[in-house]
Amino acid sequence: MKVRVITAVVGILAVLGLVYLGSWFLTGAILIVSLLALLEYDKMLTHFGVSIYLKPTTLATAIMVLSAGFYSVKSFVAAVLLAFTLLLYLILGIKKENMTGLIYSAFGAVYFGIGFGTLALLRGSHELLSPADVSIEPGVFLILFALVCTWASDSFAYLAGRAFGKHKMAPHISP
Repeated sequence: MKVRVITAVVGILAVLGLVYLGSWFLTGAILIVSLLALLEYDKMLTHFGVSIYLKPTTLATAIMVLSAGFYSVKSFVAAVLLAFTLLLYLILGIKKENMTGLIYSAFGAVYFGIGFGTLALLRGSHELLSPADVSIEPGVFLILFALVCTWASDSFAYLAGRAFGKHKMAPHISP
């Protein structure tokens, strides 16, 4: 448990530093995390016998996340359209027997590209909150709010499970 707490503290400090720095530091970190998540997704699907189109899916994900670093909704939407055009091009060239791989590829691009991309886009959003509403930069506040809510719900779920749970649901995944 001690190692877990130390790792969490170091990780939280690193995330807070990246959120504060913003710009391409945060976008680069988000890109790395999104691509690592995509590789883990591919590994999981391979375990179940599903093969995705990893190179185009990686490219589509990277395009979406990097475009979010410009903090422009218009460029992000354009990048999403470009990424889906890339995947459409892929659809036209595949054989019907790997349609499952294509569907999982498209889902992966959407889930990781748009999901992580909007996190980077959120950092640059100044229109959602007035600087008079919060004492820090609005984009920093929005990301911190999302992170604190996520961390709090995970922590309380863990503590509730420890206090009230009788049987571990998935001991091979989570302690």
